[in-house]
Amino acid sequence: MIRKHIYITPEMNNKIEIYATKYQLTYSKAVMEIIEEGLNKTIIEGEIDSIKRSLRYLSSKTSYIQKLLEQFYSDLGLELSTDPKTNEHLKKFISKFNKDYFND
Repeated sequence: MIRKHIYITPEMNNKIEIYATKYQLTYSKAVMEIIEEGLNKTIIEGEIDSIKRSLRYLSSKTSYIQKLLEQFYSDLGLELSTDPKTNEHLKKFISKFNKDYFND
C-alpha cells in the first residue's frame, strides 16, 4: 500500500467521515472508495458521450434515409419528381407504416 499525504478541507473531511460511518468503513477505505467511484464516473461519462455521438450520427443518417425513401416512394407513382409531402400514395404508406410499426 502506498502512503500519500493530501490536504482535505474540513467540509470534505466531514463528508468522508459521514460516508465511512454510513458504510462502516475505515477513513482510508472510505477515501479509496470515493476516489474509485469518481474515477469510474469519469469513465462512464466518456462512454455516455461516445454513445450520444453515435446516436446523433445514426439519427442524421436515419433522417437522410427517410427523406430518400419518401422521395423514392412518391416517385413510384406514374408522375416523376413529385412532392413527397403532397403525394397520396406516400401518405397512405406513412399512415399504414406508423399504424403497424409505431403503435404504442
